[in-house]
Amino acid sequence: MKINPEAAVIMAGDFNHVELKAVFPKFHRSINFPMRDNNTLDQVYCNIPGAYKAVAAPHLGMSDHISVNLIPAYKPLICRTRPTSRTVQVWTEEASSALQDCFECTDWEVFKEGTDLDGYKSSVLSYLKFCTDAVLPTKTIKVFPNQKPWLDSTVKPLLKACDAAYRSVPVSLKTSIIVPVPKKSAVTSTHQQASGGERIGDNTSSTLVLSTGTPQGCVLSPALFTLFTSDCSAIHSTNTIVKFADDTTIVGLISHYKEEIQHLTQWCSNNNLVLNTSKTKEAHSGLQEVQEDRARSSPHPHVIS
Repeated sequence: MKINPEAAVIMAGDFNHVELKAVFPKFHRSINFPMRDNNTLDQVYCNIPGAYKAVAAPHLGMSDHISVNLIPAYKPLICRTRPTSRTVQVWTEEASSALQDCFECTDWEVFKEGTDLDGYKSSVLSYLKFCTDAVLPTKTIKVFPNQKPWLDSTVKPLLKACDAAYRSVPVSLKTSIIVPVPKKSAVTSTHQQASGGERIGDNTSSTLVLSTGTPQGCVLSPALFTLFTSDCSAIHSTNTIVKFADDTTIVGLISHYKEEIQHLTQWCSNNNLVLNTSKTKEAHSGLQEVQEDRARSSPHPHVIS
């Protein structure tokens, strides 16, 4: 409490025949009704007066006294204070043009005659206020107690447009995709050509232009990967294909394993993809005789016993 005196502190326990206010005068009692017969067995103290409202609740199980439900008594500012009405001036294009014509026809030298600097300033400001009040139209707006001062008519349409754009995005893209931030310049098209080469030490290969795929850092790459590989799925319910960029894994029963591999190989061929067999590993787990039988039928298996 000394470090954070503004923090809420709640103490609850069996304070029967004990008045905690004698020790902590700044704490206030929340329960003012009996819990068993005419006795108040448990009590709740808080350093914020009126922070909670105690409501009697039924017994719990075989308990010999009632329960207490503490309901926060705090109400938000918007519920405690009614909105107010305020009259504001509206700057329209017609009003701006009328003010400009008014100021162009004004003889400003009149305000300088027979007055000092303060009088000159006061007369000019009064004239400007008179012109704006006479030209600018007014309207009555409702002001809520929790309304931020910067939330005006120019910000509200932007917030509504942002909310509408967010709602137009499919739910699957908002909940399951991590959008990367571009590392360099912004990407304007997913079909733009990218060029690159290989460099080993001081030797650099010739440049190769690529017209397929998506650039690294493109915000659409995760979504396109999900769409392009949506039909790459297991053909048996006991198997699962885990897809992650260039690292795909097939998990399933050995009875359907060969057929699943052939299906994935055919899918890669149909989509102009080549499996890198040098980096492909095969792991088996199960009965020893099944592993040995699989080892005899496979040329180079990677067996985990």
